[in-house]
Amino acid sequence: MKLLTIILIALVVVIAAGALWVRLMPLPAEQAQPQTVGDMPEPGDYPAPRAFTAVREVAEPEAALRRLSDVALATRRTRLLSGSVEEGRLRFVTRSLVFGFPDITTVWTAPGRVALHGGAVMGARDMGVNAKRLRGWLDAAGLPPEA
Repeated sequence: MKLLTIILIALVVVIAAGALWVRLMPLPAEQAQPQTVGDMPEPGDYPAPRAFTAVREVAEPEAALRRLSDVALATRRTRLLSGSVEEGRLRFVTRSLVFGFPDITTVWTAPGRVALHGGAVMGARDMGVNAKRLRGWLDAAGLPPEA
């Protein structure tokens, strides 16, 4: 009985330490993603195992970026890491509910386009959460998929 109690306490301590580490670990300075206007793909959706990229044609990129910024900042557990609408580039972190696993999303503009790239910082797969979140942001900002 005493051994079982010790094992359970040790297990709780290990889980708590892991959850604390995930929440306090430094986030990468940059996430692997297109970085320049020249790297922006054609309009469309580009799913990957641990990331999702979406590009939309827009008449007013800065206005679209502002709407996306407002939507992102209204999303639970999401905060702005860097950038501004004026710079034409924003970087957000969204954390999962229970353990706080971070996903980094970058939103940027190019002439006539706005792009979003969301990717998991940890793990081999993101279970589709980035695609779901970014499609939701696009829909809420009035930027649905192309017909």
